[in-house]
Amino acid sequence: MLNATNWLLVKSGEERYILDLQKNGTIYMNPIFFFDNADSSRRDNIESAYIVGNPAKEKPYGLFLKENDKYQKVANLTNFLFRGYKGFIYCLHSLSLENMKEDEIFSINAKGDSLLLIDANKFIERLDEILTKEKLVFVRDFIQYQDFSSYVGNRSPFVKDISYQAEREYRLYYSVNDDNEKNAFILKLGSIEEFSILIKNKGSNFKLKRMTE
Repeated sequence: MLNATNWLLVKSGEERYILDLQKNGTIYMNPIFFFDNADSSRRDNIESAYIVGNPAKEKPYGLFLKENDKYQKVANLTNFLFRGYKGFIYCLHSLSLENMKEDEIFSINAKGDSLLLIDANKFIERLDEILTKEKLVFVRDFIQYQDFSSYVGNRSPFVKDISYQAEREYRLYYSVNDDNEKNAFILKLGSIEEFSILIKNKGSNFKLKRMTE
C-alpha cells in the first residue's frame, strides 16, 4: 500500500525499464529533439521550438496593399516553428486531489505494460538531494496547455498544445549546450521502492474514493 500526501507521479513503460526506475531510481532523459521526430505515440513536433506557429493547421496569410481602391497581395506570411531549446527532458503523469473527482472512473494514457505510482513529494525530495550532490540544475514543473492552432509567439519548454492536456504532465528539464546533447542523459536516484508501487497495465481504471474508516 502506498501512502502519499496530495499528489502522485506516474511513469509508464516496459516492465524492465519501470523496474529499473523503481529499484535503481534510473531517470533516463532523452534529448529534447528526440520527441520532434519520435514515433506517433510520443511525437510532438514543436517540443524544441521556442517560437511557434502552426502551419500544419492553418493556411498562410497574405499581406495586401491598397492601390487605386483595390487591395493587391504583396507578400505571403506563413506561421513557423523556430527551434532553439536544447537539453534533456523526463516526463511523468501527475495525479492530484485537485484534478481528480471523487467516484469518477478514469484511466491513464499509459505506454508499455507497466505503471509505477510514486509518492511525488518523496520523489522530489530525493531528486533534489541527488541534484545537490551532483551539482546539477534541473527545472521541474507542471506543463501548461495552450491552443497553438490560434497562437503565434514565444513558448517555454513547459508549455504544450492543448491536445496533450489529458497527460497532466510533470516535467524535468536539464538544459545543456549542443555539444552535450547527442545521447541520452542518465541520472541515478537510488532505490525508490519504499515510496512507489508497481502495477501491471492492462487498461487500468482508477477511481478516487473518500475513505470512511
